[in-house]
Amino acid sequence: MSAGAESSEDLGRPPEASACQDPEAILEFLHHTHARAVLRAATLAAGTSSADGLDGMQFAFLQAWRRLNSPTGPAVQDWGGWLRRTAVRHVLKDGESRRQTVQLDGVDLPDPVLDIAGHVVLKEQYQGILESISGLSPRRRQALGLRDIAGYTTAETAEIMGVTEGTVRNLIDQARSHIREAAGEANDD
Repeated sequence: MSAGAESSEDLGRPPEASACQDPEAILEFLHHTHARAVLRAATLAAGTSSADGLDGMQFAFLQAWRRLNSPTGPAVQDWGGWLRRTAVRHVLKDGESRRQTVQLDGVDLPDPVLDIAGHVVLKEQYQGILESISGLSPRRRQALGLRDIAGYTTAETAEIMGVTEGTVRNLIDQARSHIREAAGEANDD
């Protein structure tokens, strides 16, 4: 193998066209390199249905085969990402088309009642929480936002903020206490 082909493999791309122009060999390389990751992504998108995940993976590699044999199609820069996206999109689209609808003919449904009072209370509570969050110190707000809103782990939040995990836990605890106190004061009114 040439040095160029080795670096292509490191990037998860098939050998360059000059090194290998056989679509079958390129597809074999793609399958060998990316099949597990594509299957994982498709199965996860399918809600852990292995049959739907396999179907998505098969569809992605079929599209790759068509793409490799199409001289007019645009070049794919990242085959691993392209295969995963194609498989996941297929699984999601297939799942939408298979959703079953329940017939409600003959079923008496209650008339929808618009609960304006409940909506107003909910909106006021939401506004109160936003105000209490805006009243937090910047470090508490950052810790709370990274951990509880963005979904980072405590360790990741600590690394981003440049502090210890204990400091992050302390900042989040203080922020939550402040929000609870503000919500309690709002309920007292």
